Amino acid sequence: MDIMGIIKKNKKEPFDYFECFKKMIRYADEAGTMLHEILLNYDYENLEERSSKLHETERLADLCKHELMEVLLKEFLPPFDREDIIELAHRLDDIIDCIDDVSLDLYMFDIQKCRPDAVELAEVVSRCCAELRKLFEDFSKYKKNGAELRKIVIDVNTIESEGDKMYQQAIRRLYTDNTDTRLVCAWTDIFGRMEDCCDSCEKVADMVEEIILKNS
Repeated sequence: MDIMGIIKKNKKEPFDYFECFKKMIRYADEAGTMLHEILLNYDYENLEERSSKLHETERLADLCKHELMEVLLKEFLPPFDREDIIELAHRLDDIIDCIDDVSLDLYMFDIQKCRPDAVELAEVVSRCCAELRKLFEDFSKYKKNGAELRKIVIDVNTIESEGDKMYQQAIRRLYTDNTDTRLVCAWTDIFGRMEDCCDSCEKVADMVEEIILKNS
């Protein structure tokens, strides 16, 4: 091999921030799908095991975020503002943290039977994550396809609004159907965390839109 070949082979590849963002949202999308499946096919006896599997996905997303932060600490020329990269990474992490919290609440509050409202809300969370996954697939080309990406942002906002309405209806039903007081408290917290999942998705979408507008 000639000297130039050796140099190219040994040259360290630059860190791909956009690929890291993709990995984080893929983990969130997987977690959203897992949560929906947990609630759709609720199995009290295997809840701890299924929650643990979801938590492992959350841990992998954390590792990805920490790797990004380590590289950014030494980075000379990141692809866009350092502060925006940090905030976007934290917002992506918030999504999967919220999903993981829902799963943990089901286990900690010893929820033995799932409410239909929870299945519907989980489906909305999963849809939000799926749209965000589409958004980040082409995020690295935001200077060329900003208009298309902003359409996906609007789609995420629309789904999040659906989630808000479902959350309000779920809480009202919870407080008007003579549910046991302990379960009212537990489900109030769970539904609140599910709304947080949707809100976190919307914040990520809005952040991407801000970055596109600032850098285009």
